[in-house]
Amino acid sequence: MLEQQVVGFKMLRKNMKSTQKFADFRVIKNTRSISDFGKSANFGPVRNRKAISDVVTTVMIIMISIVAIVLFWSFTSPLIKKSPVENSICLEHGVVLEKACYLNENEIKVIISRGFDQQNIQGLIVSFSPSPVKFKIQDKKCADVRTENGGYGSYCSVLGTGSTRSYIFNMQGVSKESSVGLIVDVNGIECVIGKVAISEC
Repeated sequence: MLEQQVVGFKMLRKNMKSTQKFADFRVIKNTRSISDFGKSANFGPVRNRKAISDVVTTVMIIMISIVAIVLFWSFTSPLIKKSPVENSICLEHGVVLEKACYLNENEIKVIISRGFDQQNIQGLIVSFSPSPVKFKIQDKKCADVRTENGGYGSYCSVLGTGSTRSYIFNMQGVSKESSVGLIVDVNGIECVIGKVAISEC
């Protein structure tokens, strides 16, 4: 009877070891499967991050290219819009905006000189800043422009070659101005001369 119990105990112990080995094998197999799954799961996000990075880089390159094109066009468009003939005319008129100053609180004197050019200047466009006030001087009567020896409403003709002339503008009712700009009309082509600050005479 005792021998049967011992044999039964040995067989039970052997069965328990076999069961434990099988359980250990399943745990190891499952662990490897989980590890492999983790590797494959991590591969997707890595590829996605790389793809997003490539897209961001491409977008940045496109944006930088657009900004460069806009800057280039802003500098070159004024030259492209004017033909070589127009650029030549605007360089040969010989008109210079010399000075601008307040004679009094209602009048601004603008001094303009002209070299010995042969251009057909049809008019002078005088603008003030910061207000949007503009005056066009042609060979006709001017209501709010006079020369030093003339009065308002008289002829305010364009200055001739090799001369300097002072034009006085009636600024009554207009806010205090800080600068004056000049544009020369040469045969219908408007040439920008520039701006000067307004001082006290």
